[in-house]
Amino acid sequence: MDEKVVIYPVFVPMIGCPHQCAFCNQRSITGKSINNPLMDIKDQVESIMGTAKMRDGHKEMAFFGGSFTCLSMDMQNTILELASPYLEAGLIDGIRISTRPDYISEEILDNLQDKGVTTIELGIQSTDPIVLEASERGYRYEQILDSIVNLMKYDFQVGLQMMTGLPYDTRLKSIKTALDFVAIKPSFVRIYPTLVVRGATLEEQFTQGEYSPLSLDDAVEWIRDIKIVFEHHNINVIRIGLQAQEGFNKGQDLIGGPYHPAFGEMVESSIYRVWMSDIIQSLLDYESMAPASPIAFRVHPSRLSQAIGQKKYNILYLSKIFPNYKVSIEQNNLVEIGDMAVFTDQTQLLYSRKSFISQRYEGIVQEMTN
Repeated sequence: MDEKVVIYPVFVPMIGCPHQCAFCNQRSITGKSINNPLMDIKDQVESIMGTAKMRDGHKEMAFFGGSFTCLSMDMQNTILELASPYLEAGLIDGIRISTRPDYISEEILDNLQDKGVTTIELGIQSTDPIVLEASERGYRYEQILDSIVNLMKYDFQVGLQMMTGLPYDTRLKSIKTALDFVAIKPSFVRIYPTLVVRGATLEEQFTQGEYSPLSLDDAVEWIRDIKIVFEHHNINVIRIGLQAQEGFNKGQDLIGGPYHPAFGEMVESSIYRVWMSDIIQSLLDYESMAPASPIAFRVHPSRLSQAIGQKKYNILYLSKIFPNYKVSIEQNNLVEIGDMAVFTDQTQLLYSRKSFISQRYEGIVQEMTN
């Protein structure tokens, strides 16, 4: 789906899911504690659609937050019918739901298709059996794979969600999950670093020293390489990290873990940092550059903040790693979004992000096979 996607998010509480995964506390994640779930969902729909206007792009009402297909069929249909007036009026073009991969039978999928659902997101989280068991997901990847493959036969946009840093997870296990996702060929993916939220099983394990979440730096580096895997295979990563949560920002519900309100920006900045480091090293390997020589990077204006990094982190990093050279990063309207220009006293070069991603991907795959 290449056209712009407009999402009207409605949060469904965890009223149907029979599982309590180790990382999950639904109230902390959504910021909601619900007494009358159906009325709350109805109020959300009326509130968000009350000001909706005709817009370009593919417009979807998205029922997020709970495992939608764990609900009874009657409850699913009652909720889906709340979107019907807006489908008929043309304010939305379809419905998006998120659910578990072990609750997607043909009966369920046929009903969702009949009710106007156009996009299904599956929270797979990991394909490693030890990680899944420790996370209390209630299934092994081999047990759900046939259902996922069957889902891909339907005319849905299918998104997959993965988490990094779950119990017993490693960087290579997370990359293996990404490669398993690639084999399925989803329409898009979301990537979340595992956080310790109040009320989840991981809180007790964390408090007792039985679980250690990833540091922020490690989480960024893991997901940087995972994003490179998806980008190499032209799979759109629509979200990295949880959206900013009031409870998280104030420290109320977040106990530990690599949370940052601009986590996705940090991952993208890390990609630029590695890319620029590789370029400088290649220049030093093949050119005779005098000490204090300038190395000037130029990027498209829309990529400047990512290239520089938060608080100019990338400039500081490169200046530390290559202290004998004057590194600068500026914008240039003539540089394409996917390219980066480099100027030195001796040469002017243009580098392709696609080439860098392919080269980096080959290194990641080689690391996996060693």
